[in-house]
Amino acid sequence: METLEEEVDRIAAETGFSGAVRVDAGAELVLAKAYGLAHRGLEVPNTVETQFGLASGAKGLTALVVVGLIDDGLFDLTTPARALLGDDLPLIGDGVTIE
Repeated sequence: METLEEEVDRIAAETGFSGAVRVDAGAELVLAKAYGLAHRGLEVPNTVETQFGLASGAKGLTALVVVGLIDDGLFDLTTPARALLGDDLPLIGDGVTIE
């Protein structure tokens, strides 16, 4: 049976993955490993500290997580965003909902 690291290494090699993988279980760091190049032209390798420019790339993942939390019953489309944001992002109005 493959260890987690061996399985991630295998998948990264098979797919040509370039990026970083981090797996935590509670407060325990289970795996942190980087693959590929951060800058192909200069052949700079990725590290686990590499900061990736995602721009709008995370919007889909955010939507997926929010829908999952709604499905789990933790909140619904009418939940005010302010209830989740607390004092963060003060320019978002109190009437804005998850929907």
